[in-house]
Amino acid sequence: MRKIIIPIIFLFSNVANAQSDSWKIPNIEVTGIAEKEVTPDIIYWVITLREYKISNNEKQTLEALEEQLRKGVKKADVSKEDFMIENVYGYNYQWRKNKDKEFMARKSFRLKLANLDKVNEIMASVDDKGIENVYIADYDHSRITEIKKELQIAALKKAREKATYLLASIGEKPGKVLEVSEVDKGNTPIAYRQ
Repeated sequence: MRKIIIPIIFLFSNVANAQSDSWKIPNIEVTGIAEKEVTPDIIYWVITLREYKISNNEKQTLEALEEQLRKGVKKADVSKEDFMIENVYGYNYQWRKNKDKEFMARKSFRLKLANLDKVNEIMASVDDKGIENVYIADYDHSRITEIKKELQIAALKKAREKATYLLASIGEKPGKVLEVSEVDKGNTPIAYRQ
């Protein structure tokens, strides 16, 4: 689950017929917040493949592992635009004794999936020994822009309502809106301890 929070700050004049000097205008500043919990429908996976030794003279190449992954992605009907290279790197532990001195390459791929069942199908197509790790890098929602708009409108209405009842408590009414500002804190997920 991902919680989207939209804070909006409003500055209302609290007297409709205020004086013309802006510094003399009585005003009230209130905040309206709207939030909605949404379940992501787009998941970004990172799959890292690595070469490994089969025997003393032979290794499983990165090219062969990559071909297996590409076939699995194609079989799962994932478009080419949703499958891309994330990173390429390798290691060579020459400083350690009794270890292979051969360079072993790694390659990470970023995969955008809407159907989570496909990740198992894709992973089954690749040699297990060649998979270094798999993790969720990010998630999103296909309607995120629409949801944000809905929340902005809801936050605006809540701020207006708040200004109205606060001013009513002292016998005043809100006038024209002087300023609207949005405090964008982004949609970063909450980090949990592992």
